[in-house]
Amino acid sequence: MPDLSQNLSSLPSEADAKRGNKG
Repeated sequence: MPDLSQNLSSLPSEADAKRGNKG
């Protein structure tokens, strides 16, 4: 899942929000 890895490196803020939303 390169999308997740790229998103984390590209947008740490969005990744954090998504992680919080997921639980």
